[in-house]
Amino acid sequence: MHQLGGGRPQQSSWLAQAPAASLDDSATGSHRAYVSQSTVSWVLGDRFVRSFRADSTMRQPETDASVDHVVFARFKEDGSSGDKANEVALCIFRTDLLCIHYFSGEDFGVSLPFGVRAVRALHVGILVQSRAAERSDNGLFVATLPTFFSLLGPRSEFKMLGLNRLLDLDRMRGQRESSFILSPAPASARSDDPCGGSIPVFNDPSAVLVDTAVSRVDSASQYVLCWDTALRRHAVYQCIVSNRPLDSDDDYEPDLDGGLLGAP
Repeated sequence: MHQLGGGRPQQSSWLAQAPAASLDDSATGSHRAYVSQSTVSWVLGDRFVRSFRADSTMRQPETDASVDHVVFARFKEDGSSGDKANEVALCIFRTDLLCIHYFSGEDFGVSLPFGVRAVRALHVGILVQSRAAERSDNGLFVATLPTFFSLLGPRSEFKMLGLNRLLDLDRMRGQRESSFILSPAPASARSDDPCGGSIPVFNDPSAVLVDTAVSRVDSASQYVLCWDTALRRHAVYQCIVSNRPLDSDDDYEPDLDGGLLGAP
């Protein structure tokens, strides 16, 4: 589906620069991606794997062939099990196209319905920050899109992220606790969750995606670090998968015993 990029690059050309993306996988080894102009080179250890050229996948000759973002991720395929369920993939973001290249050789293309400001890997899938805000003439931000989206597989669609805010004075010493909700269900879907309700879509143009992390104790527990440009401080959220629908109008009262716990 995607053409390889003009032969194998010289090894010294990637060893002399810092990788644009990296992933240490217990099954396959240390993955690194290096970007040189419009070419992305995939290296495993000190072994060259594949290379990709942005200008070989552009649909319009006049389209900018630059590489905007590169990240390694693991995606879970529907109906898959074992190692195949979380196979390593290299994700290359271009102007309006996300190219997903699996280590096994499979390639996928996903159209981008929005501009991408930042992207980070989750335990499974990726977290994408859209260019959700524009500065108006009076200097104020005008939100045009939800701030964050998730993609849990190459055959999936981008899903909006909801923000569930909890308040527990005993656990948080008076600080607010928050959780991102990765919801695979559209806003119009009915929720079978016993807690019921819907989750407000997270839309905050002052939030900037900084990094993601996975708990060393439980890989299903993952956290998102953001920088609040308005308050000028960092905020950490726990990121969990939920089947609750997302809704920008309805409020959701969380069940504090239901495990939706974030980080201070």
